[in-house]
Amino acid sequence: GMFGKLLNPNGVAPYCKKENAQKLPGFDSYLTMCNDNRYFKNSFSQNGTYIEKGDKPEDYLTSVIGNHSTQFVEASLQAGRPFFVYIAPHAPHVPATPAPWYANEYNDQKAPRTPNYNFSATDHHYVIRSQPPMTDEQANDRM
Repeated sequence: GMFGKLLNPNGVAPYCKKENAQKLPGFDSYLTMCNDNRYFKNSFSQNGTYIEKGDKPEDYLTSVIGNHSTQFVEASLQAGRPFFVYIAPHAPHVPATPAPWYANEYNDQKAPRTPNYNFSATDHHYVIRSQPPMTDEQANDRM
């Protein structure tokens, strides 16, 4: 089984048509994301059938992928057949949208301020090297 992100949107397009979608080769069961970079209001190809989800808590992307993959594993175990499961959740990617049940879990917390927090070094990887340290105002807004 394959559950989650298969390819970027252009690559997955043949499998995500509302009609006459291609079947994903090599998998008996799959749920692949048809759009990208959002945690609600997603579309999927489920074994060649186009489905859409809404914005209810049970439509949260990571949970949809997790629930389908769990059902596949449980059905395979019940049937006594060997299986392979590939799970590719979208998380953690921007937008960093938490599950509704965790959204306010850490409002009173602050990320630890260890010595490597907000550190910039000219001799490090270009991503680290190119980012200036955050101001106190930016750090307090984000964490």
